[in-house]
Amino acid sequence: MSERCLFPSTSTFSHFFKKNNKFPRFKSKNNPKQSYRLPQGFKINIKNKYISIPKLGWIKFRGKFNIPQDVEFRNITISKDCDKYFVLICYKTNEKPKEKEIPELDKTLGIDLGIKTLATFSDGTKIDNPKHLKQYENKLIKEQQKLSKKPNKDSKNYQKQKKIVNKTHKKVSNTRKDFLHKLTTSIVENQDYSSVVIEDLSVNNIIMQDNQSNISKAIGDVGLRIFRQMIEYKSEDKGKNLFVIGRFEPSSKLCVCGVKNNELTLNDRELVCSNCGVKHDRDILAANNIKTFGFRKYESGQGFVTIEEPPQL
Repeated sequence: MSERCLFPSTSTFSHFFKKNNKFPRFKSKNNPKQSYRLPQGFKINIKNKYISIPKLGWIKFRGKFNIPQDVEFRNITISKDCDKYFVLICYKTNEKPKEKEIPELDKTLGIDLGIKTLATFSDGTKIDNPKHLKQYENKLIKEQQKLSKKPNKDSKNYQKQKKIVNKTHKKVSNTRKDFLHKLTTSIVENQDYSSVVIEDLSVNNIIMQDNQSNISKAIGDVGLRIFRQMIEYKSEDKGKNLFVIGRFEPSSKLCVCGVKNNELTLNDRELVCSNCGVKHDRDILAANNIKTFGFRKYESGQGFVTIEEPPQL
């Protein structure tokens, strides 16, 4: 039995009792995230694309729900985002996961993620960062300035302008997700590779440690966390192997001769080894080192690896 969930099941009260969060608060009507969950009392007609919601009746929906016929529905979550309503479905299926191929070094792809270059592959391919936020930044600034000039938050003009700002933010988010969906799908469906290796990056720690707002904004705009989530579940669905190496591995400072160049800074995009004198492209070198580290982890029997961050002194 395998369980597939289109919307991850989380309970704020369970986190509260485990002392992970504070006591849950009721959502305000001014909160842009409006949603509620129905664990029972709903019906779904997949063939005719209808869903029955208590007190609302049968409602026709749009969308490509690739849901098998013989599934057990667990719950649905109804949400509102920018005047649009969405239904997220969690269900259980008997579908067996695909068998994964035996990893081989020649069929393993190492990926180095960054800001200027979003992804660098071990085969030398580079994917530039499209900078989605920068494309809409001027429009977003103008719309936010118009919103700030409307002091009465209860007025209709304020609410109209607020919707325009929210739609602009949503446009940025949608373009980012669309790009990452296409990128991760092309990686997973590439028949030349049966295994993918990435780094275990802590995006929140990187942003918190970085005092420069421009760099922090750029890191958040790349969508590294979304990239990892997509590559994880798509690799599982397609039967591809995914290995994650530790975030403290010297991927970009280690030469092929085995010497670590500690004097390398972030501004140095090329590495000239102090031992062998060979000149390397730093990103391509890092991607190949990630590939090598990941395959060594597999050979040592550790497989999917994440290394915890050392404690703060």
